[in-house]
Amino acid sequence: MKKVFIFILFCAGLCLSNSIFAQSLNDTLITKNKDSIVCKITKITDYDIEYKKNFAEDAIIYVISKEKVREIHFADGTVEVIKRDELEMNAETEILDKRQAIKFHYFSIFRNYLALTYEKSIKMGTNIESTVGFINNSMFNFSGFEFGEYLTQGVFVAGGPKFNLGSSYYMKGMKYSHPLKGQYFKPELIYTGYKVRNMDYYIYDYDSYNSVVYRTDKNVNGLAVMLNYGNQYILGNFLTFGFNLGVGYSFVWKSYTNKDLQNHIEQNGTEAFSNLSDYTFNMFNHMRVGDRSAVAFSSTITLGYVFK
Repeated sequence: MKKVFIFILFCAGLCLSNSIFAQSLNDTLITKNKDSIVCKITKITDYDIEYKKNFAEDAIIYVISKEKVREIHFADGTVEVIKRDELEMNAETEILDKRQAIKFHYFSIFRNYLALTYEKSIKMGTNIESTVGFINNSMFNFSGFEFGEYLTQGVFVAGGPKFNLGSSYYMKGMKYSHPLKGQYFKPELIYTGYKVRNMDYYIYDYDSYNSVVYRTDKNVNGLAVMLNYGNQYILGNFLTFGFNLGVGYSFVWKSYTNKDLQNHIEQNGTEAFSNLSDYTFNMFNHMRVGDRSAVAFSSTITLGYVFK
């Protein structure tokens, strides 16, 4: 009986030592999610790590992307830290979960408005954008208005879908590099409303060469349909830089708070002007060529922040 007991202890010790020895021959992968994978690494390439979960010759070979691995602990005790190659074209894939951005219109302050755009990826290849802008030509006008300039205040809102043109991907697996990056086409609807305050409006009588000056506020409301082409880049894995050019059609409606002036225009047409003309060329977020309905053009440069 004693010999049987000793034999059982010997077998158990042998199995335990073999298990410990086998464990010591294993490698360990530490993922960026802080998970540990105990395995035997069979191959490391530029992009992937191949490994087995046991030592059997016919064991299944698993593959994991190096982008998902933080460290490799080899069986001999050495540790390799996986670092991203700064020259990789797909370097921004580590922020693929950040699919929203807030963007500032970089040159808007020089065009008498401040505007912010929110962008979100709703599915691969399709994003949605919405913009709000605040119009005020007195924000950075410290010297006062010159002749022919009047305080102008208002707001505009814009929005539309944004379709990636599909040329921005990296070669491995032909995956898109980032849903906020690349060339795009964007149809956009824009509403603009603003008021020009205390302007002098001149009515000329071409027969008598006399004029009457009306002091009035002018209300301007406009609607534009634009077709935009642009490109957007990811900078430093947390910023966006983009630009776009747009062309479309714009409609404008004007009214005046001075009832005498409004009645005169309704009865006699628009044979009146304030300074050089009363045509509404500048809608701040786009320019127009014409009066009530006109061809419109726009250009925008944005700088934004990417987040989840």
